Amino acid sequence: MNRRDFMLRAFKGMVITGLLPQFSSCLRSNDDKKYFFPLDQSDMNYVQLNFYGGPVRWGFDNFLRPTESHEFIPTRMVGGRFKDGMGDVELKWVKKHGYLVPDFWDLKMKSGVEHSTLLQNMISIRGVDINVSGHPHGIIKTVRPDSTQPSIQGVISDHSKSPLPSIIFGSNPATRSYESIKRGGIKIPLNERNLLEQILSPFVLAEEKSLFGSNNDKKKIITKVLDNLKLVEGAEDKYLKELYGSLDLFIDNLAPFLDEYESYLSKYEKLILQNIRNFDGLSLDKLSLRTLDMGNLSKFKSEDEWGRYKIDYQTYLRGDNLEEMLSSADLGFVPHQFACTEFLLKRGLTNSLMMSTPNEMGSFLYNCSNQNNVHQKSFSEGKIVSTKDKFVSIQMDSHNTGTILQTIASFMFYRGLVPCLDRLKNELKAIQIGDNKSLFDKTLIHLCSEFERIPSEFESGTEHNHRSHTSSFLSGSIKKFQIAGNIKTGNNVYGTIGTAGHVEKFGRNLDPRDIYQSICSIMKIKSPVPRAEVLLDWKGDEITSTLNELKNVEGVSC
Repeated sequence: MNRRDFMLRAFKGMVITGLLPQFSSCLRSNDDKKYFFPLDQSDMNYVQLNFYGGPVRWGFDNFLRPTESHEFIPTRMVGGRFKDGMGDVELKWVKKHGYLVPDFWDLKMKSGVEHSTLLQNMISIRGVDINVSGHPHGIIKTVRPDSTQPSIQGVISDHSKSPLPSIIFGSNPATRSYESIKRGGIKIPLNERNLLEQILSPFVLAEEKSLFGSNNDKKKIITKVLDNLKLVEGAEDKYLKELYGSLDLFIDNLAPFLDEYESYLSKYEKLILQNIRNFDGLSLDKLSLRTLDMGNLSKFKSEDEWGRYKIDYQTYLRGDNLEEMLSSADLGFVPHQFACTEFLLKRGLTNSLMMSTPNEMGSFLYNCSNQNNVHQKSFSEGKIVSTKDKFVSIQMDSHNTGTILQTIASFMFYRGLVPCLDRLKNELKAIQIGDNKSLFDKTLIHLCSEFERIPSEFESGTEHNHRSHTSSFLSGSIKKFQIAGNIKTGNNVYGTIGTAGHVEKFGRNLDPRDIYQSICSIMKIKSPVPRAEVLLDWKGDEITSTLNELKNVEGVSC
């Protein structure tokens, strides 16, 4: 909803107990915690990272071979590293916390912290059957598997006592599927650097430009808002007087909020750039990437010898070297969303957020820069022609990108994502909220996308696998790494790729409703979704998997 609608709806029920009176009280406080709202010790926080676009997760958290005893059939396009100088890929395994995982988890961040530290607080549910094809329908299932019921963010928001309802970043089918009964979500488009400005001023009239201009402009805008509140049913005079009296304090204390957000943002941006600026870990043999140089590519006499399944060179190979093209890449609005999430959780402003891709089709990497492109017909001669596209984005939806670019882009994305998750985890762990609990103990972080992938018939990229979905969960209340869910082993054509296998306990495949039901169970909310099973639940003060099946069962993957 727009800001004006949010103001008119929200303040009818929130003027007395909601955001503005709490801001007023908060800003009048003289102690060191004057910018904090009281953190509710009963509510869990829910943060969903929704990778709309169906990215490849074979080398990350789609765990295809959890132990040596699990049968795994490799295929030509499934991998997380290069195994030779020709761009062929493979999955290599390392043992972490009792399971075999892709060797991505054996890498270290630039800070020296191992990626695998996240695993000790992770439960991954694999082999969920989305059972609908196409991105929009698939992603809707991850947030609202029953169209007659609220979305997961909506049902959490309806039960929450936090000042703000769910915060939804981005504009795509997942974010547009927000539905609640009582509280509308605040949808924040990803088109400005300062996301926090948009969140802290949801009551600003839509025609006003900003709450963060000059102090004089701020005063005019807020006065106009308060004047409008007089017309809202339920806006009691005593609270309006309090708010008018707090006007100068409110204005004076907006700057610290934004300064703090900017400090968070710069740290997340730095973390990402530190970790995606090289390809270390993509190959044991650094020489294997030399084939990405135009001089070596041009030795092939025809495109068939190189093979489009390796790279769509007409679209993506710009300039003399793929490494050069990717050296300017960034992760778009990922750091901005992490900075905002950290601020809002630490301030107790909301307990439900969705981080997502900015628009209709997500990308791994943004701003890959070069003004040249390979001319397909003159490829064997190594000729270069100019192109209008100076900047390209590498889409998660990798139909025609080929294994080389798909492997590099996903590797770089996850190398940037993991340190952000690690920082958020540590920041939340540092905040104690009573009973020897940290804010990380009271937070459930959910990593998901609509579906996993399947190698394309012509090996030019990957297609959709709507029978395969993975949901991974992080929380301080998860005390040990667990993997659950059955997948099919596949055959020599498609191999083991994560396709849902029959679960004996339920007599069917896992369903997105089971994920919804499990989140509600962790949040201690009665689920409105019928015919669903709980896969995660509380055991004392610990979150654990209730599903004891983890098998690679015989069956074709397509």
